Amino acid sequence: MKYKNCKDCDHWESEDGEAGECRRYAPHAKRRMDIARTVAGWPTTHRVDWCGEFAPTREKVETAPSG
Repeated sequence: MKYKNCKDCDHWESEDGEAGECRRYAPHAKRRMDIARTVAGWPTTHRVDWCGEFAPTREKVETAPSG
């Protein structure tokens, strides 16, 4: 695995494969200016974003060649 992007992380959930939610930690409060309320949610990330908390997806670990 060359890159450690969100799309390859076990903590990332996405419906369309382009944008998704990082579910590494519990949802946190965000101020929504469009509805003038505070709501809880996971951070939205793009498939090629990355961070220092990367964890390879289980499928990649289970199918990775050893050596």
